Parts: sequence; structure tokens; C-alpha cells
Amino acid sequence: MALTKDLNNKIHRIESSAAVFQKGIYHLFLLSNKAEIDIYSTIIRKYQVLFQLCLACYLLDFNANIEVKNINKRLKKFCKDPNSPTGEELDPAATVTHSIFENGNWPNKIGSTLYTTSKTSVTLISKVVNARHNLIYRPFLLHKDKMHWGDCTLIDLLKEVPNTTDIMAVYEQFIAEVFQYQAIEISDQKKILEALNKNPREFSSILGKGDQKWADYFVQLQFWPFADKGSKRPTETLLITYARMLNPNNDQILSDLRKFRNNFLQIEKIVPLMNLNPSWRVGEI
Repeated sequence: MALTKDLNNKIHRIESSAAVFQKGIYHLFLLSNKAEIDIYSTIIRKYQVLFQLCLACYLLDFNANIEVKNINKRLKKFCKDPNSPTGEELDPAATVTHSIFENGNWPNKIGSTLYTTSKTSVTLISKVVNARHNLIYRPFLLHKDKMHWGDCTLIDLLKEVPNTTDIMAVYEQFIAEVFQYQAIEISDQKKILEALNKNPREFSSILGKGDQKWADYFVQLQFWPFADKGSKRPTETLLITYARMLNPNNDQILSDLRKFRNNFLQIEKIVPLMNLNPSWRVGEI
């Protein structure tokens, strides 16, 4: 992973976005398989799965800068110089608070990367946020002279919560947009290589075009295996090791999750287009 002092380093933001997206895939998998035991757990997970997608989009919006003044003071305490935190000390995702997606200030630039998906994600999370806050922070009934059902705003808030089909649709919209960018990048890469083979002197003039690329690397990170040097955990993708942490000794859910991911990311269609290391055992881990 990238180590840089710049909190807005593009590579670091892509890597962070890929990680939070995989966490979102895990929660989407559980939602789609109706793993919840009641509405309470469903609301909490719907909020989480939408927050992960909003966060992934935000980190890929390179026009949305992470500013030191907006970083929580609690996070700054972990930095050598709290007044000047760096990307070496903080994951970009850790600097983003829920309020960014709840105050209506983002996304604010039509035409920016993944703008349509970002807008849809924020709209959906706005429909679940009040129900989530009500469940966690607010008493079920308020006491006046007597207990009144009319005091329970949760009943009406639950009616506004988006269904799992809508949430799945915005995730599919996101990955479809990513694949579109990736296809363009792969096509451009082939053109660049052809141009270089014809005239190597053109290298410096076309090198800058690579700065605009992000989608192919983002997709690669979905299959990138990581070795856990600090324990005996197996080498596997972030998605599976995250699920393993939350579901110890449950091989069945890990197997089902792999199938869900492989189908969602269309690996039979996408992987042949990419130059991936065979040792990654794509789709298996």
C-alpha cells in the first residue's frame, strides 16, 4: 500500500476506496441473503452498506480534497504533529465523517468521477439515516402525561428506508461505471504501447496520461491477496479476511461470500482483460 505524507495522494485514496468497498460488499452480501433477524439489524446494516459506498465514491472523487482542519481531533492525537497529520499516519477513509454525506454539500460537481452513483448513494443514505439515528439514540416512546404511540417517530421513518433491491442496484451502478472507466484505460494503454513501439521518443509526452488512470488499479485491488505477517491468518483478499474476522470458524459463509463476489464482479468477463498475477488465485481467495 502507498505510504505518503500527502493526505490526498491519489494512489493512497484508490487503495483506501478499494478497501472500504470490499467491506461494503460483505454487508451487501448479508443483506441480499436476508441474514438479519429483525428490522433493527437490517436498518443498521443498510446504513453501513450505503456509507461504505458513499465513502468509496468520495475517495475516488479527486476533486474532493481532505483538509486538515476537518480531521477529527481524536485522530490527530495519533499523529507525530497533531497540527500536521500525514498520509503515512492516517488512512484517508479514517478522516471522513458521516456528516459529509448527510449535510448535502457533496457531491457538488456535475461531471466529476462517479457523480451519478455518488448522488444516488447520498440520496439513499439520507432515507435511512434518521431511522438509524432514532434506533441507536432515541427512546422508543417519550413520556409526557402518558405514553403515546404518536411520540414514536420511528414507525414513519421505517417506511422511508430503501429496500435491498434499490441498494443492490446502486452497487451495480457503481461497479458498471468503474468497468466503463477501466475499459477506456485498457484501450488507452494498448494505444500508448503501440505508439511507444513506433516511436520511443514519444514516451515523455504521453507519460502524463497515466496520471488519469484509477479504475484498473481499483479493480485489481478487489483480488489482491494480502499476507498477515502478525499472525497465522491465511493470505487472502481484504474482503475474505474481513469476513473471517467477523465469522470465525464459519467456512460456509466464506465460501458463499466468494461466490457472491465473483458473480458481482463478473470475474469470468473481467479477469481475462486484466494482467493479473496467477499466484493471486483470483476467485479462490
